Amino acid sequence: MFLSPDALGLLVDISRAWRGPALARTRAAAETPGHPTGRHDGAAITLRLNDSLSVDYRRAGCLAGVGARLHAAELGLTIDGKARILLPGIAGTATLAILQWLNLRRMGRLPAAERGLLQSLAERIFPQSHMEMLPYFALAVTAGVCEEFLYRGFALAAIIRAGSPVWAAVVISSILFGLAHIYQGRGGSVSTMLLGALFGTARIVYHSLGPVVLWHSGVDLMAGVAGPRYLTQSLDSAPKHRNGTTVID
Repeated sequence: MFLSPDALGLLVDISRAWRGPALARTRAAAETPGHPTGRHDGAAITLRLNDSLSVDYRRAGCLAGVGARLHAAELGLTIDGKARILLPGIAGTATLAILQWLNLRRMGRLPAAERGLLQSLAERIFPQSHMEMLPYFALAVTAGVCEEFLYRGFALAAIIRAGSPVWAAVVISSILFGLAHIYQGRGGSVSTMLLGALFGTARIVYHSLGPVVLWHSGVDLMAGVAGPRYLTQSLDSAPKHRNGTTVID
């Protein structure tokens, strides 16, 4: 079976749109603590948030051009009944946000040493003050829109257009989604991949990106609210060990 030039071009566009942002996020997560952007002050965190926003905007700009080859319905940019989209969107957002809250609370109860990469990411990514909440919320919503358009919109449609069965397109786009989050470690990448499969299935069922954009944004927004509460602040209030003695500041 041979791919048509148009289908092959779409697959190349997927690779270009995915590879750059994925590598950028991996490099950002791998920064050494001594690096200027590894500081925990507000200016450095805001700078990292702005860098992430820039990545998402460049990604969206790239896909806006290549997405013109596909129809709006293929990209999930249509709404087949507002109630049919809005109700599952709200219900799913609430459910996933609650699960995110409970999971972060569970992680926060673990000793800091057992949190591993998650603790490091929390200190680098999550807002550390009320002033940093605004750019973080902008990042969360932007990620929800841009990443869903990339993986559940463009990638899913392009893979199906190339001749893949729908179920295989969901699997492939979910794998790409997980690999783009490899900076979260193996566990984070696998869980993101499974979440991507859920989002991809919902995108097919509802014929729209609407619900999954809300779900994705809700998960990221809750991470910004609950993450600092349970991971960064809980670390500051945890007992400290000095010279073999437990000290509570």
